[in-house]
Amino acid sequence: MLSEHGAIGYAENGVLELWLELGIVGVVLYMLVFFRAIRDAAYCFMRKPSPAVMWYISVLFFIAVSNIEGGKLLSTSDLGLILSIIAFVGLRREVQHARFQTKYKQQNENVAFIETV
Repeated sequence: MLSEHGAIGYAENGVLELWLELGIVGVVLYMLVFFRAIRDAAYCFMRKPSPAVMWYISVLFFIAVSNIEGGKLLSTSDLGLILSIIAFVGLRREVQHARFQTKYKQQNENVAFIETV
């Protein structure tokens, strides 16, 4: 996007644009959330992922690819912001649900084992 004087109107890099708008604190916070979502995606992907999890992973992939050149990470008037928040929260919820089910199964197995002894 060129301005009236021929200069570029934005950073043409999502991370750099975020840095210019929010500073290093904003970049660090966003990266912490994004990398946590990647870790959650890997955890969910290893455990028979549902179609919703695959959609969340595809949104993360879209965010990463679209911000390589000329993207914006946090633009309030952009659908990408809404999709990224949905993906971050959805993956976190899926991980907590999977961990709860695993813990519940282990407790039931322990109770069944104690009853048989």
